[in-house]
Amino acid sequence: MTRKISALMGWLIFCLPAWAVDRELVSLSDGIATESNRLKNATYRKSFANEKNDDEIIESLRRLRLMIRAYEKQIGLPGPTPIPVPVIDNTQIGTSSPVKDGYSVLYTDAETRKRPYRTIKIEHMSGDSYIRLRDIKIVSARGQTHIFNAGGGKFYLGDTYEIELPEPLRIGEISVRVQHRTGGLRISGDLALIPIALPTVIELGVSNGVKDGNASLNTQPPHRPLRFRKLRFQHTGGDEYIRLHDLRITTVNDTIISMDIPKRKLYPSGVYEVELPRPMQIKNVLLRVQHRTAGLRITAIR
Repeated sequence: MTRKISALMGWLIFCLPAWAVDRELVSLSDGIATESNRLKNATYRKSFANEKNDDEIIESLRRLRLMIRAYEKQIGLPGPTPIPVPVIDNTQIGTSSPVKDGYSVLYTDAETRKRPYRTIKIEHMSGDSYIRLRDIKIVSARGQTHIFNAGGGKFYLGDTYEIELPEPLRIGEISVRVQHRTGGLRISGDLALIPIALPTVIELGVSNGVKDGNASLNTQPPHRPLRFRKLRFQHTGGDEYIRLHDLRITTVNDTIISMDIPKRKLYPSGVYEVELPRPMQIKNVLLRVQHRTAGLRITAIR
C-alpha cells in the first residue's frame, strides 16, 4: 500500500508542472484570439469606416507579437524561427452524401454553423459524367428553411451552381435533389462581411485640383454599397474663392444624375452642402469649378 501511495505521489509531482504549463498556454491562446479579434475590428473600421486608427492597429500588432513570443517560449521554440501557419479555408463547407436519383445531404458541424454565408456553391465532383440538379433545400442554424430550384439543367464534372442567399445565413443543413449518380457534391460558400457600426458622416476623399474645369473623385469600393443622401464640398485652397456648378453623380449601376446647383462663392475652408434627390450609391462625383482649387474635400452623409 505504501508503495502504491509513493508511486501516486511521484506521478502527481511529475504532472503538476505540465498542468501549470497547460494553464499558461490556455491563457496565452485566449489572449491571442481576443487580440486578433480586436485587430480585425480595428482593420474593418479603418477600411470601411475610414477611421484614422493606425496607432490602435500598431499597438494591437505589438501586443500580438509579445503574446506569440511568450507562447513560443512556453512551448520551447528556439528564437524567431518562422512557424508555418495553417491556412483555414472558411469557404469550404463540406461534401454531401453520395446518391443516385435522390437527395444528397450535408449536415454542417458546430464550427461551420457560426459562420454567416451570403452565397452557396454546389460542385459536381464525382459520379456520372453529368447530373441534373433539381430542388435545393437550405436549413439555417435556427431552423429556417429556404427552397431553391436549380432548373434541372446538365451539370458536368467540375460544373458549379451558385445560389445567392436572401440574407446572410448560418447553415445547419443542405439537401440537393439529384438526378443520376453523384459521389458527393462539394459545397462551399462566400462569407458575409461582419457588420460594423459605420459613422453617419464619411469622408470620401479629395478631388483633383483644377482651374476652370472639372473636379472629379472616384469613391473607394468599401463606400460604394452605402446609400448617401447629402454631399459636402470643401474648398481646400487655391484662389480666393471658387464657384461650383453642374454637379454630376455616377451611381454604382452607371446611372448619371445631373444637378444644377446655385452658383455661389466658396472661400478656402468653406463648405457647401448639397441634398441629393434620393439616397444613392455613388461611384463618381464630378463638378465644374470656376477659378482655381487645390482640390475639393468631399464628405458624404448617410
